[in-house]
Amino acid sequence: MSSQVTIMNKVVTIDLKKPLPLGKQVYIRVPGKSFKDDNNIHYPGIRDKTTLNFSTPTVPELTATNPEDGATDFTGTNISFTFDRNMSKGTGRISVLDASDDTEIAGAGVASGRVTIADNVVTVNLINALPKNKNVYVNIPASAFKDANNSFFGGVLDKTTLNFSSQSTPTLVSS
Repeated sequence: MSSQVTIMNKVVTIDLKKPLPLGKQVYIRVPGKSFKDDNNIHYPGIRDKTTLNFSTPTVPELTATNPEDGATDFTGTNISFTFDRNMSKGTGRISVLDASDDTEIAGAGVASGRVTIADNVVTVNLINALPKNKNVYVNIPASAFKDANNSFFGGVLDKTTLNFSSQSTPTLVSS
């Protein structure tokens, strides 16, 4: 018997030493004669793929944002993220960065009261409107949000996944 397998009160526990991959359909096979009872009768085993199978959790996915990626003339003070499942807070900071020089224009710590979660919708309150005529992008660390299975959202860590522009200053077109 391996040190990864323990038996206590008729319950067999297998320590896998590392997590199963996310988003996979898996099954367990148990070789015949792996276990025996007090009467020395061996367990027949599990040889098929259907007797003991399950799906591992998947990574949460972002399904919508407000503003949408590529939006123009954003005037609000709240940014929202809709996920494919209910989420809870992790750690880190959500940042809105200037696309021209990567400086933070606005942001909020995930643990702060300015980041709220209602089921699968996360809202970040920026407090103030963004400066006019700014092309921006949003950075969400991979540690920011997790689901009920403690699977973390992978984050948004680049300049192209979620970018938009703030309200433009009116331009005189004729007089």
